[in-house]
Amino acid sequence: MNKIIILSLCCVLFFACKDDEAEPKNEFTYNNETYELNKGFIEDFDTNSNGSFDVDVFLTSSNVNFDTGVGDFIGFGDMVYLDLNTNSAGQLVTGTYNYSVTRNAFTFVDGNILTSFNFTTLSGPEDEVVAGTVEVEAGSPESTIEFDLVTVSGLSVIGRYMGTFEDADF
Repeated sequence: MNKIIILSLCCVLFFACKDDEAEPKNEFTYNNETYELNKGFIEDFDTNSNGSFDVDVFLTSSNVNFDTGVGDFIGFGDMVYLDLNTNSAGQLVTGTYNYSVTRNAFTFVDGNILTSFNFTTLSGPEDEVVAGTVEVEAGSPESTIEFDLVTVSGLSVIGRYMGTFEDADF
């Protein structure tokens, strides 16, 4: 009887001590490499001619900063740029954004992947996004952006960023 109780306790402890699922990381995978995303920036570009609203999102590694004096990014690192179109002015809106060649609410019309990029000299690897989907969960103060993209060179870009967004005013 004692052996059954001990065996039962061992089983309970074994299953109770399993690792929890790992939290998704702020990163993207591109060309078989993984890059960290430490910061988010957002720029509101007003109303499009069709009534949708242009909101640009910049997700960057830790060494890339927005210099308000210069009005541009500085540093050396990685960036995912997404030109989103929402149905509400001045903010991220929860929803699914699909790639399109025309601006409408819940589309994105442009995107770029920059890796090991020098933002001072504007030099380094860059790949244009030509297809994909972006999922936005807008929150306050943190929002989540998940993306599954394809570049003009045929490479897949899959990633996620959850955090706050600083204003980037060009």
